[in-house]
Amino acid sequence: MAKIISKLKEQNENAFEKVECCFAGLSGVKELSFEKIAKSVIQQFYDDTVSIIIENDACITLFSGTLGMPGISQIAGTGAFTYCLDSHNNAYRSGGWGYLFNDEGGGYDLGREALKAVVKSYDHRGTETVLTEKVLNHFQIDSITKIVDCIYNDEHPRAIIAPLSRYVIEAAEEGDFVAQVILSRAAQQYILAIEACASQARWDVRKELPTVLAGGVFTNFNLFYDVLMKQPMNFQLQFLQPN
Repeated sequence: MAKIISKLKEQNENAFEKVECCFAGLSGVKELSFEKIAKSVIQQFYDDTVSIIIENDACITLFSGTLGMPGISQIAGTGAFTYCLDSHNNAYRSGGWGYLFNDEGGGYDLGREALKAVVKSYDHRGTETVLTEKVLNHFQIDSITKIVDCIYNDEHPRAIIAPLSRYVIEAAEEGDFVAQVILSRAAQQYILAIEACASQARWDVRKELPTVLAGGVFTNFNLFYDVLMKQPMNFQLQFLQPN
């Protein structure tokens, strides 16, 4: 971060000296109590007249859709995390506790659900799905019996399993019932997390709460918009893409 700020100063020192406020949105900085460390890095470049604000990167995600207005951001990358900023500048969060026991609806979770569906189909414990062919092609194997060696190796399971999430989305687009069920369950978890935040917040206007969908899982915004709108909700949500 120091190198980036230093480079900006080199590019245009006159503009740099006119900065009155520096806002940094950083992943995990709040949860790990790293605000003081991050602030100390930035303070090397500015005097005491410059206001320095350290926030979670989810706040930047929110503002990328609401352009500074209150609302909710639902992030789904490898993991999943929900962030809310209400009308009185109070922040709330839900999820983001890690892949071992949380992060429902994240890429790892969707990839794991794909694997479960594939092996259940192979065992005749579940419905046939095009996910089988997609997973076989992904690992370049000719039988599901060989999948164990692909998953259980020295590589971190998140790195192996999370990329499979894109096949769930592809299969759902192609009309695969199993994949559509997986996405519907994920959508239920998004709504649960969003409403957990929204119910704690104080809203001046509750007509429609801006809700930004961000992260690699939401690449096909229209698909997820349709899936989410089919879920029962206690709040009126306006789903937005990041700008």
